[in-house]
Amino acid sequence: PEIVNDRPYAAWFFKVKPTSSLDAELADLMSAEEYDDFVDNLDE
Repeated sequence: PEIVNDRPYAAWFFKVKPTSSLDAELADLMSAEEYDDFVDNLDE
C-alpha cells in the first residue's frame, strides 16, 4: 500500500481483465451530457 500512496499511477492492487463483451458494455455507458441530464432530473 505504501507505493500506491506515494505513486498511485506506478502501482496497483489488482489487475482487471475485460470481458469479451467490453465494446457492448462501453456502448451502454452514458455520455457526459446524458449523465448531466440524468443528475439534473434526480430531484423531479
